[in-house]
Parts: sequence; C-alpha cells; structure tokens
Amino acid sequence: MVRTRWLVGSLVVVACGGNNAKPPDQPDPDVDQDLDGDGVVGKLDCDDHDPNVYPGAPELCDFKPNSCGTAPSEAGTAAFFPKTGKPRDVTAMLAAGTMAAPAAVDLGAEAGTLNLCAGTFFVSLSSSAPSLTIRGTGAKTTILSGGKVLRVLTMVPDGAVLDVAGVAFQDGIDDDGGAIAGDGTLTLANTAFVGNKADAVAPSGWGGAVLWIGVATVHDSTFDGNAAATAGGALGVQGALTLRDSTFSNNISTAGGGVAAINGAVSIESSDLHGNRALLEGGAIFLQDATSTLRNLSMISNSASVSDQTSSAFGGAVALVSGRATIEDCTLRSGRASTGGGGLFLTGSDATVRRAHIEDNESLHFNGINPSVFSGFGAGIEVVDSRLRVEDSTIAQNQGRWGFGIFVEHGTGSTSVDVHVVNTTFSNNANILGEARSAELEYWRANSMQSFALSGPVSFHCDNIGCASGE
Repeated sequence: MVRTRWLVGSLVVVACGGNNAKPPDQPDPDVDQDLDGDGVVGKLDCDDHDPNVYPGAPELCDFKPNSCGTAPSEAGTAAFFPKTGKPRDVTAMLAAGTMAAPAAVDLGAEAGTLNLCAGTFFVSLSSSAPSLTIRGTGAKTTILSGGKVLRVLTMVPDGAVLDVAGVAFQDGIDDDGGAIAGDGTLTLANTAFVGNKADAVAPSGWGGAVLWIGVATVHDSTFDGNAAATAGGALGVQGALTLRDSTFSNNISTAGGGVAAINGAVSIESSDLHGNRALLEGGAIFLQDATSTLRNLSMISNSASVSDQTSSAFGGAVALVSGRATIEDCTLRSGRASTGGGGLFLTGSDATVRRAHIEDNESLHFNGINPSVFSGFGAGIEVVDSRLRVEDSTIAQNQGRWGFGIFVEHGTGSTSVDVHVVNTTFSNNANILGEARSAELEYWRANSMQSFALSGPVSFHCDNIGCASGE
C-alpha cells in the first residue's frame, strides 16, 4: 500500500490507496468519460448509461426523450431493438400499410424488442426469431390492425417465446388466430383484442383473436367482438393456460364462445365473461381433456345455441368434456343452452363446485313452434356420465323442462355416475313451460326417470342405481 502525505497549512492529510488511488489530475470517470460510448462525455450527457440518449440524438421510439430536454413527440413511430447491435427505426415499414392493404413486415430472425409508440399501424407482422418482445404505450393508444384482410402477427418457429404488453390488436383475420398465432410460450399483459376472426372450417378455425399451442399466460386484458368458426371465439389454447384479471364479451364460436382450451393445465381466475356465445358447447368457456381451476369468475348472459329453433347445444356458461375441474366462488347467471346445462354442462368429466351461484339460467329449444322433447335438460347443471360434487352453493331460479335444477344422465356401457350435492340451496327452479311434471332434480337411465322436489339447503347422492337423500 502507498501512503502519501500532503501538507496543507498545519493539516496533514493522509491518503490510503493502492490500485484505487487517483492522482489529482486524473479524470473523474463519472464526469469526463463516455460510459455509454455515444461520443458525449458524462458531464455533457443527460443519460450516460444509454447510448441512444445524448444532446442532439435523433428521436427513437423508446418511450423517453433521446435528445435531452424537451423531445419531439414519438407518436406514430416504431423501433426494433435487437439483443445485440444497434436499434433500427422501423417506422417507415410499419407506417406504409393502409386499412385496405396492411403492410407485410418481416421482422427477421433476430431476437429483440419491438417498441410501438402511440398510433395505429395497419400491418401483418411475422417473426422467425426464437423470442420477440413487443411493447406499446397502452391498449387505448397503440393499435395494430389487420384491416380485416390479414393476420396481425405470426410467430413462425416452433417453441418461440412471445411477450406482448400495452398493445391493441384489431380486425385481424386468418384460418386460425386472427390476431396472433404461434407455438411455444406466450405472455399477454394489458392488451386488447377487438373484431378479430378465424374463419376456416374444422380442424382449423381456432382462436378468433389468439391461437397458441404450448403455454399461454394472459392477464389484465380484454377480448371483445372476436369470432372463430371452430373453437375459442376470443382465445384458443392447445396446451397450458393461465388467465386472470381479464374481460371477455360478445365473442362467438362453435365451442367456447370466449375461451377454448384443450390438453393442458388450465387456471382461469378473477375475470368477467359476459355475453359470449357458442353454437354448440360452452358459451363462455369450453374445456376438453384439461385439468382446470376456475375461480372467482363472473359469467353472465352467455349462451350455447344458434337460436330458439335449433338443437344440440350444451353449457350456456361452461362445458367440460373428458377432464377434471375445480370451480370455486363463481357466478353462472342468465345463461342459456338450447339442449342442456344452461349454466354448467359436463360429460365424461370429474368436477368439484364450491360456493357457486348458479342462477336464472334456461334450457329449452323448439322444433318449429313446439318445444323439443330432446331439450330442456338441467337448466342449472346437466351431468352426463360424470363425477360431480357440489358444496355450499346456490341453485336458484333456473328454468328448464327436465331437471331444471340438476339433470343427471347415466348412459349405457361401462360409464358411471357419481354425484354428491352437500349443503346446497335449491330455490324457485321451475318448468319453463309451466307443465305440471318434472322436478328440480331428475335422474335418467335407460328410459327410466326419477324426480325429486328440492327446497332449501339439501344434500343428496346419485350413482349408477339412482339418487337418494343424504350424502
């Protein structure tokens, strides 16, 4: 260690250092050096840790003033920031599109971040990169539109990672995934999807707004007025889905007017699904071969029907097919199914329902002017060859023709039924036609029927033989 003495008047100053010792004339690295390599030393640079910010720098869509001081507006601009190398202004490419002819923009194979400043861009983007991040100024201010002509964004590689926040996707159209389609890992936050469409016939026609194969996480987002020909009017996921704090309204598909998810673990929480429609199954949500948790959901005025004149539509709010589900603290209200399950329909599934409000749902359709005998089953819940446990719930004011609270059906063959209802209140469920037959709970097997009139908090159990009071 070097010890140096300076005599200042009668004061002796001892400086201890080594490799860190700095002679008095050495430049201060925080003031006299250019730490970010932009050609401007620190004492003159307003941000010496960002090479894109310095006096006189050209404005770039990075959500900050680049030239120090008051910057011109970044509205209508876009920039791509690769993981390595310098950013590129891509405004001209994205702004070249019109509603009638969106710009086809290939973002290339470089991983990086696409920044979109406030404005509307008519584009059809594609990326061959292993990962892409897109950031906008907010779903109300940054809009990507396919102009009702093209899909908005395609992730080309299998196993891609896509992370999007603060952007609205509008009027995209394709066979699948009208706004976004890809395979891999998807994250959507603070996004909006409006008026997108997947219009091909099955097995295509998935995901009116988004078709994702793999793992999808969606939160704080809205989906309104999207349509899919086959499944997932707004969101179609083939794999694992985590969805929370989001809103689905006025979306339509054959299965899953709002959401369709198959073959994965599914968690849907703290969201509103209102006014969605399925032509066949699951007005709000359709789940198949999935292990699911639905928690704290408001599902109001969803439907599974084409019209009063059509048949074969199930699960006004939720349809579960060949899977497992836990449904907790949810409201299924004012749903409608033309055949069965105005609130909830399950077939070949295993479900637990806790603290649910299944209220004011309907189930019925007509053949011409006459009510069809092949409809009106389970206005609240229809159970077909499934296991169901309902606890501490309310089933009230539902209207159907057969089992207008719960209808339990045991088919033929090796299938089984196991239904437990515990401490659940039945109230004011009724025959929708005012007929003096049928009841709140009905059990059907091989053309034989059991009917039970229920009221207040009750418990009962149904199995392959029939139903009896008590658990």
